[in-house]
Amino acid sequence: MRVALGAISSAQTKGTTATAEAVTYLLNYCASHPDATVSFVASPMVLNVHSDASYLTEAEARSRAGGHYFLSDGATTAPKLHNGAVHTVCGILKHVMSSAAEAELGALFVNGKEATVIRQTLKDMGWPQPPTPIQTDNSTACGIVNRTVKQQKSRAMDMRFYWICDRSDQKHFYVYWAPGSLNMGDYHTKHHAPAHHRHVRPFYVHTTNSPRFL
Repeated sequence: MRVALGAISSAQTKGTTATAEAVTYLLNYCASHPDATVSFVASPMVLNVHSDASYLTEAEARSRAGGHYFLSDGATTAPKLHNGAVHTVCGILKHVMSSAAEAELGALFVNGKEATVIRQTLKDMGWPQPPTPIQTDNSTACGIVNRTVKQQKSRAMDMRFYWICDRSDQKHFYVYWAPGSLNMGDYHTKHHAPAHHRHVRPFYVHTTNSPRFL
């Protein structure tokens, strides 16, 4: 819903018939699913983040960043406990990105900033945090953060995004790569077909067939 709301709000000042149709479609979706709830199970309270971006998918050549935050076990790259989301990022990046890798790096930057607040909150609650695992499905962005690729043209990327590299060096985050099919942040970055919504719905909100473990 936040993807649709973001697209509609960005177009409301220059609304067209397509905008009105999108509003009607969203309201029909809300009416069809009025009782969505999120389910939580006991866990070691280790924050995990799935970060993703969609390149040039929004109006005016902009890209979207998404993030899925959940509390799970202490596994670095393969948490098995499937918990409900404690936070979700879904927004349009302000600046035009020059490549898919820059969009993914921008999403890591956005999600890193949000995760910093949640990490500190968990610490204050008495749950010390290891380096927060952040999953991305872009190998170039992952390589830039972990400094395993030699940058050339990509050095022109927005300098603020390199904040995530510094935080990774300080062991606040551990950025790792995994296939896009395993990235739960992907759902918050794109406009999907109804069949896909029905397929992934049990993973994000509580239904009778929602899995507890991945």
